[in-house]
Amino acid sequence: MAVLGAASWLVLRGSESSVRGAAGFVLGVAAAPLMLATGVPLRPGSSAMWAGVAASAVMWLAIGAIAAWRSTRRPAADWRDYRSEMVWLVGGVWIGVALAAVGAALFVGVALW
Repeated sequence: MAVLGAASWLVLRGSESSVRGAAGFVLGVAAAPLMLATGVPLRPGSSAMWAGVAASAVMWLAIGAIAAWRSTRRPAADWRDYRSEMVWLVGGVWIGVALAAVGAALFVGVALW
């Protein structure tokens, strides 16, 4: 997730293009999904952003711990087991964030396209 966050920062840095802005936003929300819960796109200032990043880091650590616990229930666990557990958990988070973003856009009345 740190790589996605760094990619988002690089894409958004000095960007004035709407395509780069949308790509940076998607990468940033994929890296730190709890930024939406702290109101990052709508609240000015960096305190909301850093709160969302910190909360997301804690969430990713918890998801990693859950994936590790679930993957090591069998005595002969390997990285493939961890990766398969992590993919399901991360996919669920990203689908939830996408649905929340679409719902928020519809609620606020912003055009999606």
